Amino acid sequence: MKTILIAIIVIVCLSFGAIVLTDHHKITTPAVPVLVETRKALIGNGKVVRIDNNSGKILALQVKLSRNGSAKTYDIVLNPQAFKEIGHLEGWAVVPGDHAEVSCQSYRTVDYTLQ
Repeated sequence: MKTILIAIIVIVCLSFGAIVLTDHHKITTPAVPVLVETRKALIGNGKVVRIDNNSGKILALQVKLSRNGSAKTYDIVLNPQAFKEIGHLEGWAVVPGDHAEVSCQSYRTVDYTLQ
């Protein structure tokens, strides 16, 4: 019985440590330095999402757009201060309420609800 109690205490302590480390990583890792906005599409349906690289570095991004269980992921490389637009012509007509998840190595992933 004593061994089981010690095992439970060890598991709880290790779990708590993992949670603290994960939270610390989220706090200390900077968010992906991008600005995400939408605009009305000039051609086709819906809106277009624009991803701006606000950094002085080249960013290799993964942009996941999702809606009601459907999703599409785009791999994008953006030069410093450059942007990329994704819309109907790229295979995703943005509608209000869509979600955009932008990730990049060495940065914390950012999530947006698009308008």
